[in-house]
Amino acid sequence: MTSLIWFVPVSAEPVDWLYEVEVRVPDQTVESRAIAEKKALRELLTRLSGLRDVPSVSMIDSALLRPDRYYRAFYYTSSGDKLGGEGSTETSLKVEFDPGIVLALLKSADLPIWRADRPKVLCWIVFDYLNGREIAGSADSSEFTVALQKRALERGLPLILPLMDLEDRLAVDPAAILGRFEKVLWSASERYQPDAILLGRVQKLSDERWVMDWQLLIGKDEPIIFAKSEDIAGISPVGVQDISTMSSALPTLAANGVDFVADELAKRFSILGDLDNDITLAVYSLGGLEEYSSLLNYL
Repeated sequence: MTSLIWFVPVSAEPVDWLYEVEVRVPDQTVESRAIAEKKALRELLTRLSGLRDVPSVSMIDSALLRPDRYYRAFYYTSSGDKLGGEGSTETSLKVEFDPGIVLALLKSADLPIWRADRPKVLCWIVFDYLNGREIAGSADSSEFTVALQKRALERGLPLILPLMDLEDRLAVDPAAILGRFEKVLWSASERYQPDAILLGRVQKLSDERWVMDWQLLIGKDEPIIFAKSEDIAGISPVGVQDISTMSSALPTLAANGVDFVADELAKRFSILGDLDNDITLAVYSLGGLEEYSSLLNYL
C-alpha cells in the first residue's frame, strides 16, 4: 500500500495571504481583467492543491471559464516594478477568493488539498563567485531573489531569507552552508523559527551558464508522523533531499528551487482528494501532554 505521510511542525502557522492573488495587468479594461481573473484562479488552485500543474478536468475547466464565481472582491494596485528598472511602475489586479467555495471545487474535482498551516522555510543561499562568496539576504533585490520570492508567492510557500545583519554574519559564514553543517545552521536559524531550511549554492560556469545545488533540511528534531501504510516500519520520512539544476537564467534557477521545496512539502502535507474513507493513523514521538493536546487540535 502506498504511504501517505504528513509532517506536523509545531510552529507552523496559517498563511494569511493564501487566498489573495495578485496578477499584473497591462490596463484596467474588462478584457484584461477577465484574463487576469482566470490566471489568478489557476494560481490559487496551484497553491491549494500543491500541484505544480493543475490537471485539466471538467470541473476545473468550467471554473476557469467563470472565475468570478469564486472570489469575493478585487481591486487594482500600482507599485514600482523591480524587474522593469528605475522609475517604472506596474498595475496589478488583486483578487480575494472565497475559501469555502474554492475548497469545495477542489474536493469535487478529487484534487489534493494542502492546508493553510504550512511550514516556514528559511533560505541560506551562497553565491560562490571566483573572487569571493556572498550569502543572499532579505534586503537583496537582485533578479534571483525577486524571482525566488515571486515563485514562493505563486506556490503559497512561506519562504524567507535571513536578515544577514551582524548577528547572522557572526553565526553563519558561507563555509557553514557549503559544508552543510546542520547543527550550526539550525542554531543560527532559531531566531526565525523555521520548520525547514533550504540550502543553496550558485556557481557560474565558463560557458556563462549557472549551476545551482539545492538541499532541503526538514525538521530539526524528529517530527510527528501520520502515515497510512501497511508497513509503517518501512517509512523513513526524516532526511535530506537534494537536487542540482543548470540554466543560463538565474530567475529560472530560483523558480526551480521553490518548486523543488513546494513539491516536496506538498507530498507530505496534502490530503489526497481520492482517499478511501477508512484511514489508519499512526502517531509517533509525542513528548507529553502538551504535544498530545496539539495533536488533538490538529486532527
